Amino acid sequence: MSTRTVPRPAGLVRAGVVAVAVLASSALGLPSAVAAPAVVIPLTPPEVLVVPYAVENTGPMTPDMADYPETITPVAVEWTGSLVVQLPPLLDGAGMEVSLELMATEEGAVTREYGTTLLAPDTLTVTDIGSGAYSVALPADDTVNGPFGRLTFDGVSSTETGIEVLAPFDYFLEFTGAGGAVANVAPQILAIAQVPCPLSSMTECPAIPVDAGEQFGITVPPTSLLRALGLGTLDDMMLGLEKLDGDGMATGEETIMLTDDPTLVTVSDPYNATVTLPASTPGGTYGLTLVQATGTTGSLSVTFGKLAVTGVPAPVAPAAPRIVNAGLRSHTGWGEEARPAPDRGLSPLVAVGAGMMLVAGAGAAVALRRRSVRD
Repeated sequence: MSTRTVPRPAGLVRAGVVAVAVLASSALGLPSAVAAPAVVIPLTPPEVLVVPYAVENTGPMTPDMADYPETITPVAVEWTGSLVVQLPPLLDGAGMEVSLELMATEEGAVTREYGTTLLAPDTLTVTDIGSGAYSVALPADDTVNGPFGRLTFDGVSSTETGIEVLAPFDYFLEFTGAGGAVANVAPQILAIAQVPCPLSSMTECPAIPVDAGEQFGITVPPTSLLRALGLGTLDDMMLGLEKLDGDGMATGEETIMLTDDPTLVTVSDPYNATVTLPASTPGGTYGLTLVQATGTTGSLSVTFGKLAVTGVPAPVAPAAPRIVNAGLRSHTGWGEEARPAPDRGLSPLVAVGAGMMLVAGAGAAVALRRRSVRD
């Protein structure tokens, strides 16, 4: 079996989603072509948070979102036509609510709303056509409202235990005429996970002990929920280390991008990789962030964790006053949605994610574009 090195990525992912996970070691081995390291981390999360997004509006997610456009492309539809949405694998729309808001301009105020929970003449009809596809019957032109619309799918769930759909998702539409045309869309997903502890765990998982200069493995077994979602391949991954303090918070030191050096990360097949920790890595606790893309389809998975590194002594820095951020905010609009977050506990390590590899710029892009429509 041949091996190949991971190419140097263009840069870090822009800031957006905040999440942290702890990865665990395992005795699972890599393929025979690669010498099995002493520690192998299986990406088998017990829980995965899934955020669907309208790839037709925003373009696909990639590990490097540094140059993402800050505009959206409307999906062209027709009055009295229909829109068919194909949900991603393991997602279920049986209990979802769908609404359509109309406005005169892309950033204009909503002037009329249709919905599956509203009475006639404002009822929106949605039909389950099988295999995870749903057809939305679009209204007739009343000559007053539109031609722009925001179609929102709320209450999407999963058929698989351990997968939670985190938020509603929107499609931005433009009505270009009248007729029976069918527009077909297929939202992609951002998946956030940690192993072995569930995301809802309030107990901190132990860090994985690794010596500086030593190797560790990463594997995505066939039983992983990431693979069930069509994710988890390692070919185009980005892998970074972020120094943590005694409270598990990012210290602000420069991120060590392991995938920036092709000699440090070797992928033996799409689901197995070997990583060499630089010998110069100072001792201490590090957040480990792994971003995995799925090629041209546009979905992305993000897994976080911790390593306990035995290495060169860490420099002793003078104590600095701690700055407490009461709530993460940014110009992207992420975290500024009016919709409440699910009523669930998250691991206390979640707060570290913002300082680690600056993941999910695509999520920030989605929020930015959504905000540009709603404001």
